Amino acid sequence: MPCEQWSRCVVNYQRAVQTYGEAVFSLSYGTGAELNHSWQLAERARKNSEAARTAILDHEHDHACTLAQPYSGDGQMPGVAAEELVLGDQGQSGG
Repeated sequence: MPCEQWSRCVVNYQRAVQTYGEAVFSLSYGTGAELNHSWQLAERARKNSEAARTAILDHEHDHACTLAQPYSGDGQMPGVAAEELVLGDQGQSGG
């Protein structure tokens, strides 16, 4: 099962991606200096979201709290591999 720290990393990633999305959306408005400022905010938000994603993957690598376990039939759901959660289609390994 994912630990508390992993869950906090996921929440941080969700917030960072939402902020990035909002910043990218704001690029639709403004010109000149205003657009330049919006671009800088979007770039900062992109870097923050990348750092948050890296934190999740680093935590999984170091702590291994999210490694998928086979279903034992005891009513407990197996763990989730963070790579699948974070990468989605990007994480496919050819299959």
